[in-house]
Amino acid sequence: MKHIAIITAALALAVAASAQDQEKYTIKLKELAPGESAHFELKGTTTSKTVKKYGKEKEAKTDEFKGTKNFSYTDTIVEKPADAALPTKIKRVYERAVQTTANDKVKEERTAAYHGKTLLIEKKPEGYEFRIEGGGVLDSSAVPEFYMEFNQNERDKTKRAFLPPGPVAVNETWKINPNRLIGDPDKNVNTEIIKSDGNAKLVKVYKKDGHLYGVIDVMAEFQLKSAFKGQKDGEGATAEMKGTLKVTYDGCIDGSVAEGRMNGTLEFNGTTTENNAAFSATSVSTGSNIVDDSWKELPKK
Repeated sequence: MKHIAIITAALALAVAASAQDQEKYTIKLKELAPGESAHFELKGTTTSKTVKKYGKEKEAKTDEFKGTKNFSYTDTIVEKPADAALPTKIKRVYERAVQTTANDKVKEERTAAYHGKTLLIEKKPEGYEFRIEGGGVLDSSAVPEFYMEFNQNERDKTKRAFLPPGPVAVNETWKINPNRLIGDPDKNVNTEIIKSDGNAKLVKVYKKDGHLYGVIDVMAEFQLKSAFKGQKDGEGATAEMKGTLKVTYDGCIDGSVAEGRMNGTLEFNGTTTENNAAFSATSVSTGSNIVDDSWKELPKK
């Protein structure tokens, strides 16, 4: 009888553990509201190698590139309508805004005009305006990081592209749409998405400071093809690129606090063919883009 009791207790524990494993979680990411602030650390490294051969020349030209970014700032939301995808007014205090680029000939470090300064960001009828506090308006067309963040909403799309359509359990996998990461082909008539596939998986949940946190792994593959016509018949260029994206999100998943970290790598390779009256050339490129972004909501003052 004693053995039966032990076996029964063991079975009960196994059933309880199984039931716990099947618990489902509704994943929510908090958006900052007016009056709330968060600190951001954005780091990244891009490397690429391009081998280009002109016409019938035997020798090919090789170019290697490496770029890094290191941004640190605090955002305070001043205004955000309930139905808006992004805040319409933000006060951003930059501690650091530095980028470096290097090839086989030269290395350059660029400190942004807003490095160490306060930036006032406001949505205008013609688009977002970026004004240095006590200074002038920045030319947003010359600041690609702002265009991607506010015009294309890249960072927000990246975070939300992996959200599941409903509650999920630990170790459950769901499909994602990588098109939200690589762009809508309908907005670029020259580009065709040949392949686009991806999935995400909730690999862990845990409690931290009374909030529910989780770890989500994301993997996506895509293949793009672009074609551009030249000025004359038979002239133009074609480009085909393949990419594999692997990202891990570790952060709050119950929507109670804005805190998380996303790090991962995009590996890519592609071929470009150019043909016009002056020359013809074929380029083969390979490279990677490594990102490490983190953010943490700050206590209200």
